[in-house]
Amino acid sequence: LYEAYGCQGRNELGTSYEPQGGLSACGTLCEGQASCISFEWKASEHKCQLSSSCNAMTLTPASSEWVTYVRSFQPPPSPSPSLPSPPMSPPSPPSPPSLPSPPSLPPLPPQAPIFLPPALPVSPLPAPLSAPPQSAFNSSRYVYHADTGCAGRNELGISTEGLGLPNLEGLTACEALCTALTLCISFEWQDATHKCHLSSSCLEGRFNSGGSPGWSLYLKTPPYTYMLYEAYGCQGRNELGTSYEPQGGLSACGTLCEGQASCISFEWKASEHKCQLSSSCNAMTLTPASSEWVTYVRSFQPPPSPSPSLPSPPMSPPSPPSPPSLPSPPSLPPLPPQAPIFLPPALPVSPLPAPLSAPPQSAFNSSRYVYHADTGCAGRNELGISTEGLGLPNLEGLTACEALCTALTLCISFEWQDATHKCHLSSSCLEGRFNSGGSPGWSLYLKTPPYTYMLYEAYGC
Repeated sequence: LYEAYGCQGRNELGTSYEPQGGLSACGTLCEGQASCISFEWKASEHKCQLSSSCNAMTLTPASSEWVTYVRSFQPPPSPSPSLPSPPMSPPSPPSPPSLPSPPSLPPLPPQAPIFLPPALPVSPLPAPLSAPPQSAFNSSRYVYHADTGCAGRNELGISTEGLGLPNLEGLTACEALCTALTLCISFEWQDATHKCHLSSSCLEGRFNSGGSPGWSLYLKTPPYTYMLYEAYGCQGRNELGTSYEPQGGLSACGTLCEGQASCISFEWKASEHKCQLSSSCNAMTLTPASSEWVTYVRSFQPPPSPSPSLPSPPMSPPSPPSPPSLPSPPSLPPLPPQAPIFLPPALPVSPLPAPLSAPPQSAFNSSRYVYHADTGCAGRNELGISTEGLGLPNLEGLTACEALCTALTLCISFEWQDATHKCHLSSSCLEGRFNSGGSPGWSLYLKTPPYTYMLYEAYGC
C-alpha cells in the first residue's frame, strides 16, 4: 500500500467508478484480469484505475487523495509457442569488457503491507457511475429473492453498514458478515436504508416471497451440518455444562459446542442468553419445550476415540446357527419439524464461564490478531464504521467485528469500543501509525502476516 503515490498515465486496463462496492470492488476488478499488477483508488470520486505496468519502481508522488496497491508478485508469463530446435550454434565470441556499475536507484517510497481483496465474481468494467443497484448482487453461494423477507427472524443482528458513510462495502459487507458467521443461513438487505438483517432460521417455507417490497433476501446454499429444532429440547441432558453468553450470543454458544469433541448439540434460550451443551441430545431424544428454547443438533456424530491395539484372538469356533428372525419394532413417531442450519465458526474456545461472568469484549483475542489496549488510528476507518450490537440483544458484537474484518481481506486491522459497540475497519492502520495507549476505551486488533499486496500512498502509474 502506497499512500499519496501513483503512476500517472499507466491505467492501461481501464478506469471505472465504484460508488457501491468501494475499494474492495476495485481490488476485485484487478484480481479478475491476469495482467493487472496494481490499482489506484481515489476515495472522494470512487475512482478505480487498473494497470499492467505500474509497480514500485514507476511510482511518483501524487495527491494525498490517491492510494496505490501494488502486487508483491508478477503474474506468470504467457507460454511461448514451441519452436523447432535451432542448428548447432558457432562457438561463442569472447566476453566483452566489463561495464561500469549503473548508479544506485533512489530509495522506494515508504510502504505498508495490506491484504488481497476477495476474489468475488467479476463483471466487465462498468461505465462511469453506471453500477447496478446493490440488490442486484448475487454469487454462487447465495440464492437471491426480490421483495422478500422473514419478519422478526434477525436473530444474529441488525446492521446499518453503509448508511450515510462513504466507501463502505454495503451489501458486499453484509454478505461477507453472513458468510463469516456460519450460524447465519440467510440475510435481508434494504437499499433505501442500507439495513442488513442476519438470520439463523429464515429459509424456504418461512419467507414471504414478494411480500416485502424494497427488501432482498439471500439464502445460503447447502450443505448443512446442523439441524435447528424450534420449541424442542432435551431436558436434563446438558452433561457438558450450562453457561450464560450475554456478549457473544447464539454464535458464542455454538462455538463452545464446537470446542468440545463430544458435543453433538446445544440448546439456546435467548431471553436469558442461556447455553446448554450436550453429548447425548439428538433428534430421537428431543421433546417439546417452551417456545423460548431452540436446539441445534449436529447432522453427524464426532469420530469415536481410537481403541488401544490388542493381540489377535485365537481362532474362533464355528458360528452357531442364526436365531429365528424377530418381529420388526414398532415404527418411531415422526420427528419434530426441522430446518437446516450452519456449523458455528471454530473460534478459540475458553472454559465455560460461570453465569454472567463473561469477560469484557475488549479481552477478545485470537491467533489471527494482535491485541492493543487503549489504542487506535484516528481517521483510518476507510472500510467503514459499524455499530454492531448497539442496544440490540443477542448480537455478535466484537466477534462480528472480527468476522467482518477477516472476511474483507482488504481489512488489515479493526478498532472496537465497548461503550458504544463501535467497530472501525481499516486498510491502513498498522505498526507505526497507531497511538499506543492514546485512545482510552478503544481496543485495536492487528491482523498478522502474510500479506499479498503492498500499498503506496501518494504514488501512481
